Amino acid sequence: MDSLDGSPYSQRRHWLNVQEQQQQHNEYRFSRPIKIVDYDNERNSWTAPGSPYHIRRPAFDRNRLWIEDDVSSESDVDRKDQHIINDLGPEDGSSNPDQVAAFTNAETERDRMFPITIQSARSLQNLRMRRDPQHQGTRAIKARRVVNKKGERNVQLAHLPQRSIRFARDIATTLVEEKWRYALAVFVLSYIGSWTFFAGLWYILSYAHGDLALDPATGERLHDGVMPCVDGVSDFVGFLLFSMETQISTGYGAKVPTEECPESFGLLTIQLIVGLVIDASILGIVYAKMVRPPQKISETKFSRRAVVCLRDGKLCFVFRICDRRWQHAIETKVSAVLLEPRRTAEGEEIEKHESYLKLENDGRLVLLWPVTVCHVIDSESPLYGVSASDLLERKFEIVITMTGGTMTTGQINQARTSYMPAEICWGHRFRNIVEYDSRKQSYVAVNEQMHDLEQVDTPLCSARQLDQIRRQLSQNQTKNEQPGTNVQTPNQRKIIHDETEA
Repeated sequence: MDSLDGSPYSQRRHWLNVQEQQQQHNEYRFSRPIKIVDYDNERNSWTAPGSPYHIRRPAFDRNRLWIEDDVSSESDVDRKDQHIINDLGPEDGSSNPDQVAAFTNAETERDRMFPITIQSARSLQNLRMRRDPQHQGTRAIKARRVVNKKGERNVQLAHLPQRSIRFARDIATTLVEEKWRYALAVFVLSYIGSWTFFAGLWYILSYAHGDLALDPATGERLHDGVMPCVDGVSDFVGFLLFSMETQISTGYGAKVPTEECPESFGLLTIQLIVGLVIDASILGIVYAKMVRPPQKISETKFSRRAVVCLRDGKLCFVFRICDRRWQHAIETKVSAVLLEPRRTAEGEEIEKHESYLKLENDGRLVLLWPVTVCHVIDSESPLYGVSASDLLERKFEIVITMTGGTMTTGQINQARTSYMPAEICWGHRFRNIVEYDSRKQSYVAVNEQMHDLEQVDTPLCSARQLDQIRRQLSQNQTKNEQPGTNVQTPNQRKIIHDETEA
């Protein structure tokens, strides 16, 4: 059976399988394979935990995947050798071992010098960090932010005189701004402290009256008075229970003050007033903490990235805002401030110079759905001289602040975020996520697509250079329209065309 022609166990079929496997192995070994990894559906050595490629983001669009290849150093001889390797061996799949060994060494050296990387088109800064051998295996330095993405201020005030006393003077505001666990700890300590303090005062009053002087043999009071100041109490634990029952208005009838001591009436009145003040203060602080806006603003309120694109022929800085909980529904206003180091003419170094960005409609919004806020980059804008390449070199931060009142309580709330140069996508715009649903008879906004961007054709030059090119083109067109003017030469047209492309 093993020798029959056509049997899977025949020698001919066995050697054909061996030759086919060897041919596949040679093609994989000598051709420079390019592997496209789908991080969403495939798990392999590229996406396994612990792999250096595991930290990369999913490649959500295969069409945007592109090949990096250092073709500047690769010669024509290398490309010729590549074609020779692919055509190795006769048609039956066999290959010469000497040729295989020679091309193996050549291909190993070439792979070491000219690596191929396939990745999603992100930003030039991340690309340079990945390709630079100095940054391999190192963690990138975090940007120096004034306001983080959650809206928290990254500023600490050090060496303040009498800082603890300042917080103690405004204890109500301090407790409202503190976390719940600290506020509850202060509430518990205030109750326990007041009960213990007044228990000590009741103990001193009874001791001065002689109510605690007892006969060791019989246990009777040695004082000549008719009755004690507090009946039914003989030790400090009893006075502590009596203080608690008095302050929280819970009387069990076993421990009662008497008219024997006139001082007890004044002490009882003071303790009741102090108890009411503590109850009212705690109630007000708890209510203020419950109705106040959350300290940590959700990241979905602001878009993760801002964009620079063309609108009506002008470069614009655009970001998106969405208020899902209607915390800024009344008198909503947005402001944008550019923070950038600046050196004055006198040599003074300003760490964070503030420059306000003028927004459309003076920053007033109607947050019925996710809206985009636009800043036109004109001659008065601090971004007038910023180009796409400057985003890799300039160090600035754009702080966005949104202020408005809630419809339920009317309290003024404020949300903040910031955008660094690495978080600004040049040549992109936000995708439209608001559509009208005829079946539901209402507008529908897809919140999951709030951060989605799409590429658009945008000049890479700054707004200043773009205006200069347009003015030059307008002047040349005006000269051509005037009678008696000279016609532009091909060289002049080529120069203008090159400037426009730049």
